[in-house]
Amino acid sequence: MHHKVDAVVEDVINEHTKNLATNNSDDALGGEDLVDVLLRLTKDRNLQFPITNDNIKDVVVDLFGAVTDTTSITITLAMAEMMKNPSILAKAQAEVRETFGDNVTFDKIDVEELKYLKLVVKESRKPIPLDVLSIPSLDRPFVSGSDTLSFDFT
Repeated sequence: MHHKVDAVVEDVINEHTKNLATNNSDDALGGEDLVDVLLRLTKDRNLQFPITNDNIKDVVVDLFGAVTDTTSITITLAMAEMMKNPSILAKAQAEVRETFGDNVTFDKIDVEELKYLKLVVKESRKPIPLDVLSIPSLDRPFVSGSDTLSFDFT
């Protein structure tokens, strides 16, 4: 899998390199993008640490990974909250069914109509109080089991 991702990112870099060499930037997308900037910096000999194509590949892969990870965490948290609150889940499902009906495909404009679901996602992204995530204090007594130790929260 790593080789496939590496090859795709390498192709993107090569395409950008070719476009920069021929001054054929894609102004329809707003001109210079991150890959273009990083490629331009590879030519800067005044940098303390020179930038290579491998560095550019790492940045691109890390950005896609970060976006994917953040999205999956947001979806997981939203689904967990809806599962804890069946009435919220039912209302979100009804909104999706009403908006999309039997449509198999949809686009961004259709998704914009999901007002309630967007509120659920926003709510799930609120900061969680740190005391909910903190580990039990070590001054609490341990309760010994057969092969395991567990905390006594009483």
